[in-house]
Amino acid sequence: MLKLVSSNDIYMEAVRAVLLGSPGVGKTWAAAKASEYWKEGVLKDILVILSDDNGLDGLAQAGKEIPHVIDLTGLQGPRLMKALKEIPKAVEHYIKELGIKTVIDDSISMRDYNLSAHLSQIHSGFALYDALLSTHREYFFGLKSLPVNLISTWPLRLSSKRVLSLQGWNHTSHQWT
Repeated sequence: MLKLVSSNDIYMEAVRAVLLGSPGVGKTWAAAKASEYWKEGVLKDILVILSDDNGLDGLAQAGKEIPHVIDLTGLQGPRLMKALKEIPKAVEHYIKELGIKTVIDDSISMRDYNLSAHLSQIHSGFALYDALLSTHREYFFGLKSLPVNLISTWPLRLSSKRVLSLQGWNHTSHQWT
């Protein structure tokens, strides 16, 4: 028999969330509202790991500033892979040094797009999918133990059309053709 517990007995030290939605609907905006400094405009307790060129546009247009951004938008191939390995340690350092309370990862699908361009030169079919998952797994395992809110954004339109093509996937036999 399953045991019932009170919600008071369950404590989550930090939020772990993925915000899904079409591009431009306010996923990053919603994540940034976690800042204690929202009304002041300079969101100094937020760190953004930015993979999407347009990820901060809505906040900038509204006069909100995030002074702590790790900008991955220009990185591709081996430089992006190296940066993803270094990010968890860097974020841990910034949490202590800057008082970061929320990390926004914007966006999973753009990082997939940039990673798949590189990894598809090395892998194909299921091996490509496995390489993408392994890269994300290592990256998120490095971030998940940090004592901050971790909010990732995922524009759905990009993930369904550009990230991983299922062309050649046989849905009946569950194998690549």
